[in-house]
Amino acid sequence: CLRENADLFAWSAAEMPGLDLEVACHQLTIDHSVSVVVQRRRRQSPEKQGLPSKL
Repeated sequence: CLRENADLFAWSAAEMPGLDLEVACHQLTIDHSVSVVVQRRRRQSPEKQGLPSKL
């Protein structure tokens, strides 16, 4: 049923007349003067890693 009526659906914002792009699009407010902080890796127990206990 959906494949038969695929032409009824809008697949992009350009196919939706009357849609305000200010509402449909988003912007990330990123301060480019701030450096990236890499978090430390957390260790997992061997049971959660899926590694065999005996090699």
